[in-house]
Amino acid sequence: MDQRKQFIQEMLKQERPFKHLCQAYGISENTGYKWRERFMQEGSRGLENRSRAPHHSPAGLPESVLLEIIRLKHQPLHGDPRRFEPSTSGCTAPSNCRQKAVSNEYWTRQE
Repeated sequence: MDQRKQFIQEMLKQERPFKHLCQAYGISENTGYKWRERFMQEGSRGLENRSRAPHHSPAGLPESVLLEIIRLKHQPLHGDPRRFEPSTSGCTAPSNCRQKAVSNEYWTRQE
């Protein structure tokens, strides 16, 4: 963040062209403009690192749906006496189930 603050201080002095200033700091002009815009809108707080993690996951399943899947997996199969038994082997559930910290042991069927 110190590099960003120094960049902004030099930019405000307007001693050299913006393009040359970006080259001196080893950043692209797009990055320089992004830093300038954030500084203008948010002050020095806008120069802090930001998370790249998504704010929401539109493809994720709601907790209620995951719980219903688990409930259904534990019921006997129609015409098949085998049940889904807890196991520590591999997981066959979608990755979003694992992201919800649902234990892998409930997602595999014992033969």
